[in-house]
Amino acid sequence: MKDKHDYKHYTDFILLISFILKMFYAIKKIFCVTDHDLQVLTTDPITIGPTGHLGYINYIIENLKLPPVITEYNDFPPQFYHPPVFYIFGALIKGPAQALGIPEIICYEIIQQLNMVFAFLCVFIIVKILDELKISAKMTMILTALFAFSPIFLTLGIEVNNDCLMALFCLLAVHRVLIWYKKRTMKNILLTGLFLVLGMLTKTSAVLISPALGAVFVCAFFEKGQDKEGRKKLAVQYLTFAGVSIPAGISWVLRNLIRYNVPFSYVPAVVGRQPQYTGDIPVWARLGLPSLKQLTLWKLDIFHPEDQPSILGQIIQSQTFDEGLLLNPDPVTPLILLWAYWLLYLFVFYLFVRFIADGKIKLVHKLLTGLLFVVPTASIYVFAFKYPALCSVSARYIAVPLAMLFVCAGYFADKTAKKWPSAVFSAAVAFVTLFSVIDYVLF
Repeated sequence: MKDKHDYKHYTDFILLISFILKMFYAIKKIFCVTDHDLQVLTTDPITIGPTGHLGYINYIIENLKLPPVITEYNDFPPQFYHPPVFYIFGALIKGPAQALGIPEIICYEIIQQLNMVFAFLCVFIIVKILDELKISAKMTMILTALFAFSPIFLTLGIEVNNDCLMALFCLLAVHRVLIWYKKRTMKNILLTGLFLVLGMLTKTSAVLISPALGAVFVCAFFEKGQDKEGRKKLAVQYLTFAGVSIPAGISWVLRNLIRYNVPFSYVPAVVGRQPQYTGDIPVWARLGLPSLKQLTLWKLDIFHPEDQPSILGQIIQSQTFDEGLLLNPDPVTPLILLWAYWLLYLFVFYLFVRFIADGKIKLVHKLLTGLLFVVPTASIYVFAFKYPALCSVSARYIAVPLAMLFVCAGYFADKTAKKWPSAVFSAAVAFVTLFSVIDYVLF
């Protein structure tokens, strides 16, 4: 810290503080602060339903096998269609802990702590990705501050479900493919495939990062100076990658299709016309900007979907507050944080367009980060119309794509010859980071 421009040490310090605060936040908030299909019926005494995320973990512990996939239900949709990796982790923690006499509610708190470690590792791997993209130490520090104290990575960590672990595996795959692009060994491409497969066996939507990974492979194959022998070696690697990762990646959905006749793209639909039904909202409103009412909500209001018509509004609201992660906030600072994020997103999207259009930025970097943002984000719009309910849209489904949007913006601001994009971006990040800390740490 002796050098006032020692940004690498500042970044390490930010990560350390972030880790400590995340761990304390997980202690502060009960594991079911937002439910998200946990099926917690009561907390005193603790009563868990049989088919939610926690019921999935309990089934593995009690039966020492995976639960059957159930597609017929009257009320609560069973979560057993999800791939098993996260739930196996949970069972490996809760089973021995319960056997040692630790109360059940504390067992779930321990799983929550592990999930928060996964959330911290997401931020840590993003920093490693920034290093691979050759982003300057100063901009890396700024982006690290944004991600380290962003509400989205608190949300992912605080909730006991598979979203956070999937995000971690996706980021590990992205980091490894960047390493592979520099050093094209069989080991690196197989590690890329391994992380992709683990992501898909945690949550099937991890497959949406595949186009971005594939774009890197295509760029490597057709880059200038690549000779015939080099292309042969790459072809062998690609065939090996496909031969290993495709069967393993689809093994879960294939198993469900064969054993339970469950389609590959199965998602349980909301039964009946629930209060959060959005099918009556006009398409232009769903695709447009938020209403004034939506700009004043700091939590999801499932009984008034007409007040939350914009999908984009839901994404930004849920990345800032999830479904009411702030329990008793003051009436001012949450709205300041929400509006600040709106302004930041508008500016970041402008920088993203400039990033894509900039001819000086490497095509492989554009394709990787750009597709990581565009493909999963487009899928959530499709999902919102296919399953018209407020719960179909959440930033936690696209945490990695949203992170990549900011990476693209920071990349352009860092590389452009003009100074004002970096200055404005840095100031905006400092502002939202300050109010994130105020809302989530101080209160």
